[in-house]
Amino acid sequence: MKNNNLLKFSIGLLVIGFLFTACKKEDETNQEEVASNYIKMKIDNNSETIYKDNFSAMTINDKLIIGVSDNTTDGDIQLTMDSSIANGTYTSNFLISHGVNGQTVFATVTNVSNKSLTVTTHDTANRIVKGNFSLDFTDNTTQTSRHAQGSFEVKYN
Repeated sequence: MKNNNLLKFSIGLLVIGFLFTACKKEDETNQEEVASNYIKMKIDNNSETIYKDNFSAMTINDKLIIGVSDNTTDGDIQLTMDSSIANGTYTSNFLISHGVNGQTVFATVTNVSNKSLTVTTHDTANRIVKGNFSLDFTDNTTQTSRHAQGSFEVKYN
């Protein structure tokens, strides 16, 4: 009788161990597939702003459009690229715009030079894109030359 209870207890522990291991691997896989949905940006030597409130990311007419704002700074940023963009570094065929309090600070179609977008990951199956960007611009508000750099990680629809 004692051996039967010990056997049942051992089998129970073994089953629980297998279930725990299987669940843990599934959770780890799911965590890798989920993006954080943010765009980080630093202008000149100022502190970095993380844009993650009011987040929207979707494909429209073969374009991936990411729009996000930051409620604490009343700032927003929009990033647009081809929805089929591959890993690599680009100097054209993408748009970045940034505004504060409803005023445009920069937009890559008007007052930007030395712009660069690097896509480090584009998982089209799970719809996740990650990368970074850098650009020089003339501030629309102050008319001074400035530099912006940032990174992004986005899960899109």
